[in-house]
Amino acid sequence: MRRAIIYILMLILIIYICISGYKKPIQTKEGFSLCSRFPDYCNKKNIIVNTKNKTLSRDGITLGYDTNFFNDPESNYTCNEKDITSTLLSQNNISVPNFYVWDKKQNILNNVQYINKNLKFPLVVKPTIGTQGYGIKTNIKNNNDLTKQVQFLLDKQNKKNKRNNILIEEQISGKDFRITVYKGDIIGIVKRDSPYVIGNSKKTLSELINEHKYSKYKPHNIDKNLLTKQNVDFETIIPANKKIILSTVNNFHNGASLTNIPLNTVHTDNLYMFKRTNQILKKKISGIDYISDNIAIPYYQQGAIIEVNEAPDKVIHTYAFNYDEKKNYLDTFFNKFFN
Repeated sequence: MRRAIIYILMLILIIYICISGYKKPIQTKEGFSLCSRFPDYCNKKNIIVNTKNKTLSRDGITLGYDTNFFNDPESNYTCNEKDITSTLLSQNNISVPNFYVWDKKQNILNNVQYINKNLKFPLVVKPTIGTQGYGIKTNIKNNNDLTKQVQFLLDKQNKKNKRNNILIEEQISGKDFRITVYKGDIIGIVKRDSPYVIGNSKKTLSELINEHKYSKYKPHNIDKNLLTKQNVDFETIIPANKKIILSTVNNFHNGASLTNIPLNTVHTDNLYMFKRTNQILKKKISGIDYISDNIAIPYYQQGAIIEVNEAPDKVIHTYAFNYDEKKNYLDTFFNKFFN
């Protein structure tokens, strides 16, 4: 009897979910990191944080930050699937790298032949779903390294019972920029430099990486081929003042150092393109990763969007700002949040 009641309740719940069009809430990983990083600012601005209910309150207005407030599930899907993002942007004349989605129904030879015919080396290989630079391999210059990285990702997916796609892109040369667009406005741009260490003639490369101090995060995606080109390995004692580049995956969470880029130094057509990208993907907030030799020249001359993040790190810009810039950024963000 008890089991029958449980089954009935479960059936009622399923019917309710179907009828109500329930969509799973988006979970923000950082628990609203701006508030946790700047408690004095929030207290001064009378912003009340309720971590239990995942809400922020100010002037009688209470809003949730752990629900669909930022982006809805449909728009998140387009950003979580990097190949879908690139397709949508390309269809709307937004510059993206030439790309190919590895066809798991075809054998390796057929895939490689198509890539050789339609893409140019060097290439980038990455999972279509992923964050923080995990699983990305850059500067692939031959078929052997290409298939090796693809097989690595396939084996990793099989081990975790995941069926994500694998994206192969032409590698775009240039500097790496992160642009955060929120509610139709650009609220910050930073340049992300390649993660590095500097030697002291005493410690090995491995020790220097473990003591990495040039950004908030330690590098986790380290390019061994890049180390070889610099004639070092993890056990090499690095000479004093010698700079070793660890990776070309210039992700904040991979140890990239940051530089603030004032909006008045960015070409107006690029600013318009970033806002339009956010609009095309139907986002309230997005973190756009853009590669260009010079962000002051228009994207249609040189530059491409390589990725758009649906849950961008909202704190990233504050690490590159001075005091006044941080205050202006926080004022802008929270004013938009509550309006």
